[in-house]
This record gives sequence, C-alpha cells and structure tokens, in this order.
Amino acid sequence: ASFCEFHARHGVPLAGVLAESIVWPLFFIVSTVAALPALWMLWWLRASVREFAGLPRVAVSEHLEGVLRGYQREGLDFLAFVSDLGLGAVLADDMGLGKTVQALAWIEWLRARDPAGGPTLVVCPASVVHNWQREAEKFTPDLRVLALTSGEERHTLREAVPHHDVVITTYA
Repeated sequence: ASFCEFHARHGVPLAGVLAESIVWPLFFIVSTVAALPALWMLWWLRASVREFAGLPRVAVSEHLEGVLRGYQREGLDFLAFVSDLGLGAVLADDMGLGKTVQALAWIEWLRARDPAGGPTLVVCPASVVHNWQREAEKFTPDLRVLALTSGEERHTLREAVPHHDVVITTYA
C-alpha cells in the first residue's frame, strides 16, 4: 500500500500527517532559533570562566568618600566582574565588615557606567534601613537616597522613586 492508502485505511487523514510532518520540524527550527541567544550566552559564559585569570581591577568612584580595605576592594572587583557577566552575586561576610560600603561602591561603579540606568533598589530588614541611609550619606553623599519604610508615607513617596539613585525598602 502506498503512504496515502495506509493512512486512509488506518483513519489518519493525510492532511494531519502532512501538517504534523511539517509543523514539528518548523517548531524545532523556530524554537532552536529562539534559543540561540541563550545558547550563545551559555557559550560565552563558559569561555569567560575557562579564560578566567583573576579579578580585573575596576576604578573606585571619585564620589566614594573614604578608602576601601583590601578585602572590600576585592569585593568591589568581584561584584563588577559578575555584573559584566550579566550575573548577580551575594556578599556574605560577617556583620560589621563593611558590606554596605562595598555595595555603595558597586552602585557608584554601576552609575558611572550607565548614568541613565535608573535607581538601585535595596531590600533589607527594617532594622538596617536607617543604617543604609547613614552609610550612604557618609560614603556616597552625592547619591540621592530614598527610604520607603512603612505606612501611608511609603505609598505617597513611591512617586519620588525615579528622582533618586538608591531606594531602600524593607521585606514587609
């Protein structure tokens, strides 16, 4: 029996077979093409890791008041490096070792690279919101900082977000 007779005898319409034989390969091609940017990114990340020769030094912003300690400087270099890879990172030092000033230095580095990048959102426990404000005033006085803490004021201040460089809010 021919291909057409076989499908007609077994109740499978030829149009369905043709559609299936055309649609699935087209779907595969379209989905593969759609995945190309992700595949290229994966290839690029693998190549970047394979060629890793150490953290490149980045310039510390002239707007940062104070001096970073050695390990804080390495933290800034690390944050800048993973940013260039399109990834995020976590600073997990013990309390009191200056993660806030490292993050502020990184925010300044990001702003220098993309001044029109919009505000940075800091989400933290309510107990450290005011510490973030104080540290920002001390180490990065040029940054426009907005704290959205609680209550009705929080909702009314949301309109001011685009006019600030750093917005600090809580988990709640």
